[in-house]
Formats: sequence, structure tokens, C-alpha cells
Amino acid sequence: MSSRDIGPETPDRRRPLGPRLPARAPHDELDAEIQDHLARRAEALMAAGATEEQAWAQARARFGNVIEVKRQMETVQRKRRRKMRWKALGDQLQQDLRYGVRALRRRPGSSGVALVMLAMGVAATAAVFSVVNAVLLRPLPVPQADAVRWVALDGEVAPLSPPAVDLLRREVTALESVGAITGSRGALVHGAVPKLLEGWSATPELLQVVGLPMASGRGLQPGDAVEGADPVVLLSHEVWTRDFQGDPGAVGSTIRLGDSDRRVVGVLTPDWALGSLSPEFIVPFILSPEAWASAGGNYLQVLTRLAPGVTGEQAQAEVVQALGQAGFADDETLARVGLQPLDDILTGVLRAPLFLLLGAVVLVLLIACGNVANLLLAQGASRGRELAVRTALGAGRGRVTRQLLVESLILGTVGAVLALPLAWAGARVLVSLAPAGVPRIADAGLDPVTFLFTLGLGVVTALVFGVVPA
Repeated sequence: MSSRDIGPETPDRRRPLGPRLPARAPHDELDAEIQDHLARRAEALMAAGATEEQAWAQARARFGNVIEVKRQMETVQRKRRRKMRWKALGDQLQQDLRYGVRALRRRPGSSGVALVMLAMGVAATAAVFSVVNAVLLRPLPVPQADAVRWVALDGEVAPLSPPAVDLLRREVTALESVGAITGSRGALVHGAVPKLLEGWSATPELLQVVGLPMASGRGLQPGDAVEGADPVVLLSHEVWTRDFQGDPGAVGSTIRLGDSDRRVVGVLTPDWALGSLSPEFIVPFILSPEAWASAGGNYLQVLTRLAPGVTGEQAQAEVVQALGQAGFADDETLARVGLQPLDDILTGVLRAPLFLLLGAVVLVLLIACGNVANLLLAQGASRGRELAVRTALGAGRGRVTRQLLVESLILGTVGAVLALPLAWAGARVLVSLAPAGVPRIADAGLDPVTFLFTLGLGVVTALVFGVVPA
């Protein structure tokens, strides 16, 4: 549209001066508003003594680009209409919420039964999910845990001899560090009653492989694993807090562990509580250089960290090749050797049972949803007159459906809130019943992830059982 589209006409007090703008649609009032504005301004200019052509020219010049003004005004109108629609929707939702609460309060018996069924179903599912999340889904606290691998045989940790471990440390360049451990136990003489502790005898490289910092003090150093060195020990965070009451002075003190006195040089962080990676103490594994090259017996479990940029397949191929060339295993055994990820060893056997348990409680929740849906269907049959009156008063199908869904969402949300304490109690029961050695199960509970899962589960459940009656 250009300025030629608007021009003077014979003045007429019964209609605006100037030609009408071409309307995009019969109901478009924007052109009429612009035309009226130009006509009033031209009228004022003519009253001041300007000719009709001069008045219209000045009115158009002062008004500016008509197309740009229309575009701006249309944008403002669209925003205004959108705001009004959202406000109207918010008002309607508030009405639906208030009406839904009143409708549920009018039926306390059926609403109470529905809430109990939902709360129990959601709580059971959330409790099991909290265990699954803590044990399986939550990332390991180990830095770059995907690079930490066990030397395994048929998917299980494979013990190696000291010469084989020494070979991996020296010859396999795909491994950044190689640590070895063997089980150890000793009675801690501290307090009135000695306590038997289960721990490790480990090479100093183990702490480099795992990559976890110390809570206090230092880790094992190469000089600690030399014959004749001062006996030292690392305590777990649990032992430090339980038996030494978290005393910082415990680091540097000498304790009696087993048949020897050892100096406490460090305390492990709580992140070491990872199932099989949960030693109560760590002492250095001491072996002479000659024994590293010639000692027999497979009793060392080997934990490795891949070199940067090396894949697990490349490192496994180098490990198998090195062991084969050194004659530590025959071809049949080498075919079963692999580098197993850390989390597979820690939780591999637990995945199937835990996911099966989670599936079972989800099935129970679906049964509860079916029962609540049947209950709401029965209520819907008794509300036929109410819904008919609302329809007669002008409520459309969508509005009635939304009202029923809002009532279901209220039930689901309240049921999820009631399920939170039940889920926490259920998680505590599962933790107490779990066998020893399940990694990180003590962390199961209402953490933020489980909290959001429980609330979200309540909403989804409400939609599942509410869509059928709606």
C-alpha cells in the first residue's frame, strides 16, 4: 500500500474524509481506525485553513508509513489477544480447580478410597525406583568411571599372579595405570572390644586408578610398598567416624591392626562405599622385586584405567596379546579374558532383579489405576444430570472433558503428596532387607530425583485413570 491509495474526496460529515483503505477482511476494523484517524486530522487541518489536498497530504505525512503502522498495531493486537486468551484460560482453570475440589469433597467416601489406592501404588513404585536410581541409574562418583576397567574372565573379576600384573604395568601402553588388590583382614584394637575389619592389601597405583581424593591425609605412596618401610594404613570413612568419632587427630596416630602397629596416614572418602569397593581399611601390598617377577599363584584382582583416547576394545586386545605372548594363559582362556567396566562388575548381577521388581510394582500401579478408573466411571453414571445441565448451559464437550481431567489431576497430585512419606518408609524397609554388599543402596531415599519422579508419577497416573471416564 502506498500513499496513492489514500486521497481526498468530497467532504461529507456523515462519513470520514478520504477514500477507504482496502480491507483484508470484512471484519477487519484496523483499516477503519486508521481511516478515521486520518480523516479527523485532515478535518482539523482544513478547519485551520488548509485546502483538502494539503490537509490530506499533511495528515499522511504526519501519520507515517501506513503499512508499517498497521503491522505494529496488528502485533500489539495479537499480543493483547494472546494475553487475554491465556488470562481466560487461567481463569477457567481456577474455576475448574475450585469446582473439582468441591466435587471431590461432596464424595468423601469414594474420593478417600481412590486416594488410598493411588497413594499405595505410587508409593510402592517410588520406593523401588529410589533403590533402582541409587544402585543402577545414578552415575558412579569415580572420575571418568567409564575408563576404569576390571580384568575379567567370562564377565567376572579374574585373579592374576604378581608376574602377570607386573607385565601389564610394564608392557601394555593402552593402560594408563594398573592397580592390584587382594583381600585382607585384621582386628582393630581400639576401645574396649577389638573389632574384626575386612580390607585390602593394595598396590599404591590403585588410588590413581580409582581417582577418588582422600577425605583427610594422604594416599599410599610407592615408598610404602617397599620391604622394611614404616607400616601404614588407610581407614575407611565409616571406620573413622564409627570407631574414632571423626577425630582429625586420628590421622598420624598409630593403631594396632592385626598383629602389627600401623600409622594412619589417610582417611578414604564416603564415595569408596561402592559394594565390592568398600574396604574398611587399605594397607600397602608389599612384595620384593624378585617376587614380582617369579611369584606363583593367582590371587590379585586387577583394576585398570584406560589411557586417554584408548577404547576398551583396543586395551583388551593389548592385554590379551601381552598375556598370551608371556604364556600366562592358553588360547582358550585368552578368548574369555576381557576388560569389564567398573559398574558392570559392581551392579551387573543386580540389574535384572531390580528392574523385574520395578516392573512388578508398576503392574500393581496399573491395577490401582484400573480400579480408580472404574470407580470414576461409576461416579460418572451418577453425575449424568449434572453434566447434562452444564451442557445445556453452554459448556462444550472440551470444557466438560477438561473438568473431569482436572478432577483426576487433583486426585493424582494429592495421592502423590500422600505417597511421599510412604515411599520414604518403603525405601528404608528395602534398604534394611537388602543383602550385604549391594552398592550405594544406603543412599536410597527421597532425593530430588525420586521426589520429582513421585510427583510426576502421580500426574501421569491421574491422566491414565482419568482419560477413560473423561
